[in-house]
Amino acid sequence: MKEGYGRKIWGDIMKVQVVLSGYGTVGREFIKLLNEKYLYINESYGIDLVVSAVLGRNVAIHNEDGLSIHHLLMYGGGSAAIEEYIEHHPEERATTSISGTVLVESTVTNLKDGNPGKQYIKQAI
Repeated sequence: MKEGYGRKIWGDIMKVQVVLSGYGTVGREFIKLLNEKYLYINESYGIDLVVSAVLGRNVAIHNEDGLSIHHLLMYGGGSAAIEEYIEHHPEERATTSISGTVLVESTVTNLKDGNPGKQYIKQAI
């Protein structure tokens, strides 16, 4: 395995860990799209896209090897879905720092100051 600049490469496959900030309508649809297009992206580009973390309001889940997207989608959307996911996968509750390759920001944004998205992006950099 080779590593470099936030990615891990196994042979010809590059693993990309996606951290999703916000699990409302937009975030959930993004997860659905990743789930639907996983094989196409993997076969066409040699990228293993895994959702390694989802951040909700006052709650987050994290697994470097990838969360169970099927279960997350089954529980619905919003922070309530993340809480239900934790009930079934308590070991994936994020209690320390979260790592990933790519941050996808989909929280509700305050148009005056850009937060909380602006704050999350600054932390990621």
